[in-house]
Amino acid sequence: QGEECHGLPFPAAAMAVTLVIAVWGHSSGREWQTMAFLTLGTMQLTVAVALRARPRTWANPFLLIAVGSAWLLQLSAVYLPPLAELLGTQPLPLLDLAVVTGSPYWVTQASGWTASCIRDRPTSRTATDLRHRLCRPVVPCI
Repeated sequence: QGEECHGLPFPAAAMAVTLVIAVWGHSSGREWQTMAFLTLGTMQLTVAVALRARPRTWANPFLLIAVGSAWLLQLSAVYLPPLAELLGTQPLPLLDLAVVTGSPYWVTQASGWTASCIRDRPTSRTATDLRHRLCRPVVPCI
């Protein structure tokens, strides 16, 4: 109680952007399900990078390797025919892929959530502390 956020909490902003991309893709005849799939995965990878202990450092290069590998595996689920057939995904044109991979930028802008706002977070792992990591002071959190 009493914590405050700047803009939308990250999960709400991520869901809103994912829905906007899916609706836009559907209304314009694009592969909207594949776009939503990649958007959600990209958002989760963004969370992994942003919540690391020392933002904007190379303190844990294995995290970046893991995130990069996960993103490549997610792309393989779209662009490798056996996996695409198994998962029901379709290859995306370059423009659609750019929209999907750029979506975390728009979410971080909408939520005001950047690595700098979690720099001085508490070290314990309570639910309140998690809210501090996902929010920045300005407007009340729900």
